[in-house]
Amino acid sequence: MSEDDEPDWNLLPHDPAGFFGLAPGCGFRALRVAYGSLVRRYKPERSPEEFQKILSAFESLGRGLDESASRST
Repeated sequence: MSEDDEPDWNLLPHDPAGFFGLAPGCGFRALRVAYGSLVRRYKPERSPEEFQKILSAFESLGRGLDESASRST
């Protein structure tokens, strides 16, 4: 997803990876970059509802990446 693209809010909460535009098997770093890009556009003080959706998707997906990383070690 480029910075000018509007995120597909309809993908939430069921497909957070698709929402962030992440490829299958991506790592936490790719998630962090995509999250940072969206948070810069949807700041909590200006867009609280959108920010909360982004944060929830990040936390949900981050938990899954943390779990898969701990299983592979």
